[in-house]
Amino acid sequence: MSWVDELRICAGDVPLFCQLYCRITVHALDWVVSLDEIWLMSDRDRVRLIASQAPTIVISTLVYNTYKYKALGVLFCHGFQLFRSESKSRDGGSGDYTSVMVDFAHQKIISVFKEVCITEGEYAILKCATFFTAVGVSLSDDAAEIARNARRRYEYLLLKLIEDEKPNFSPTARVLRASKLLSVVPSIIRLGIIDTQYLGQMASFNMEGMKGRLSYDFHLSS
Repeated sequence: MSWVDELRICAGDVPLFCQLYCRITVHALDWVVSLDEIWLMSDRDRVRLIASQAPTIVISTLVYNTYKYKALGVLFCHGFQLFRSESKSRDGGSGDYTSVMVDFAHQKIISVFKEVCITEGEYAILKCATFFTAVGVSLSDDAAEIARNARRRYEYLLLKLIEDEKPNFSPTARVLRASKLLSVVPSIIRLGIIDTQYLGQMASFNMEGMKGRLSYDFHLSS
């Protein structure tokens, strides 16, 4: 999936917002099925975990590519980016959504990425660790244990990657870097919750053309 053809503003085009949302969500699902650990779970647990964590996967992808391509808003695919709205929407629609998304993403997550100059490898592992931080997901005991073990594994792999990429770092500096990167996980999860709240409302009232099966399954049915 292309991220930067050229940086363009996504504003005022109702079908476009829905199309970008669906494209990124499908991209996230393509990614998640590549994780070996989810295939150790039952079908029921796997569906519950993916449905619950889909917004988190999307947020992880958006904020990293926003950082990578130095976008001023929040970068969606194909070069379109959302900018914060200066006027408050009466109906709680996309204007409010973009303002909250842009402010929170830059202040709580992207600022940390810039501070540590996160690498692509670190991001890839951080994304996996975030996905398996299954807060509030109703899983069976076996699936919950699989998720916990997967999260610990990816946290360990993050530390090992830092050791390989930063051989001049002391052991303490490596641990501090890993801790700094992992400190954004709660913010990514929180932004995923905000994303679900706003998009659930938009899907309910068909704002921005968001009423559909995909948005219902991820933002309303759970």
